Amino acid sequence: MFGIDSAVSFYGKMLEDYDDFGEQPGSPRHAINCMLSAYHIAEWIWGDWLQTDYVTWTALGIRDKPSFLAWVDQAQPWFRITQAVANGSKHFASKLAKTKSSPTYAQDGYVEDGYQERMLEVEVEDGRWIEAVIVVEEVVMFWSDFLKQYGPQNELPQPRNPFTSMAD
Repeated sequence: MFGIDSAVSFYGKMLEDYDDFGEQPGSPRHAINCMLSAYHIAEWIWGDWLQTDYVTWTALGIRDKPSFLAWVDQAQPWFRITQAVANGSKHFASKLAKTKSSPTYAQDGYVEDGYQERMLEVEVEDGRWIEAVIVVEEVVMFWSDFLKQYGPQNELPQPRNPFTSMAD
């Protein structure tokens, strides 16, 4: 699809969405695009190579696509948030993902350079909110680690800006 023809090339697209969101963490468009990619990369991984990689099935304790998605939910608890945002963005489904955006103060000239004008947040548990950029980074880092450990590729694209912390 438009030159994206493997899980690794889709991973590269996800990193571009991640970098865009990291550079504009108050942008709902970038947040939604990155969460869409961070959710749908599971489909690309499954369809590209995991559906026939029985060695990895054994390592993960999975047997099919639903058990793979269940494994991802268990291994990366915030993956379900990317799913909720992805599904909520396709339809008018305000109850699927609880999100909020702080107001922007740029109109009245109050904000100085470098001040974050808007903050996007997602509800990660009942009543517990966290910045969307943190959730996104955790899920993107999860996929990076997953592909490094289980993927058939030798090299992966890198984000323009390094992750906040890299798991070893």
